[in-house]
Amino acid sequence: MKNLLISLIVSAGLMSVANAGDAEAGKALSANCAACHGADGNSPSPAFPKIAGQGERYLIKQITEIRDGARQAPAMQPFVMNLSDEDIANLSAYFASQTATAGGAKEELVELGAQIFRAGIEEKGIPACLACHAADGLGVNLAGSHR
Repeated sequence: MKNLLISLIVSAGLMSVANAGDAEAGKALSANCAACHGADGNSPSPAFPKIAGQGERYLIKQITEIRDGARQAPAMQPFVMNLSDEDIANLSAYFASQTATAGGAKEELVELGAQIFRAGIEEKGIPACLACHAADGLGVNLAGSHR
């Protein structure tokens, strides 16, 4: 049992290293992303998500799924279709290393958003955000989840 536990811990550590990208190499690749997501991942437009500060593994998962057709994002497909796994890891490392800027929420909707985060929307069957994302909003490790 002890050997199994040690093997699992070592394997988990190796998987994390395998996903680790090079942020500097990612910065060099990020020019195409900047038009929509901003040079540092802080989109200037509410039409495009801010990706600065997102988790590296989350970004790898999303970009890979778009590239491979598992997630439909027609506007992004042309930009990611020729990226290698290494390119995706590097871009993800770069954007994950950036600091997200605050703002973007309409002041009159902040309290409603907080209420939905805490309690969901029962009549629509929408669970509370904190159920998955935890009270701090950072969430639990979803690597490998099939959502």
